[in-house]
Amino acid sequence: MLTLDGWWYGDGEEGIHRACGGRAVCPHVPDIASGAQQDVQRYLDGVPDDALLVFLHLHV
Repeated sequence: MLTLDGWWYGDGEEGIHRACGGRAVCPHVPDIASGAQQDVQRYLDGVPDDALLVFLHLHV
């Protein structure tokens, strides 16, 4: 999931900020405490009603 503030969360993983090279060097505070499903759901419940939610399933 990509949050409105640029955080990317994989399936159950901690977030990675779009502007940073990795978690170890990232000074930003994540939108979601963890990649846990309940935290992701809480975030989604709080986004504006006009937000567009897109589901992508990608294998590289």
